[in-house]
Amino acid sequence: MSKEQATAAVETGLRDTDEIFAAVAEDVVKSKIVDLPMRISDGTNVILGANREFFTAEVESMLLGGSFRAIGKVTAVSSDPGGSFSLVRRGVMGLVAREQLQPAFVPISQLVGQSGPSAALPEIELQGPFVQVLPLAIYI
Repeated sequence: MSKEQATAAVETGLRDTDEIFAAVAEDVVKSKIVDLPMRISDGTNVILGANREFFTAEVESMLLGGSFRAIGKVTAVSSDPGGSFSLVRRGVMGLVAREQLQPAFVPISQLVGQSGPSAALPEIELQGPFVQVLPLAIYI
């Protein structure tokens, strides 16, 4: 593959990636629910499905930067370490098979990788074990 072909392939991949991110951004804006992935001390993944109406920038910074307690209804559980939970299941990206979705992130992950070891792409799928919780109250 020539340098021109490689550059064209990366540019095409980046355009495709731009389209994917635009679709994801549109889904995020339209969705009334925000999935908040986190991990508790025993390594179990927890997904809190918070209502966007109550998820202000101030609340977001407190949840992401501090500790809190939540009371809620458990809506899904997987004790299987091989189980998975898709964080993009609610939108258009949830219709695309993971095998088709992952390659679209390769060009952007290559660019992010050049930014240094601290740069990382967010996960689109959490591996088990996991618990999904619909919070009734979050105490900050």
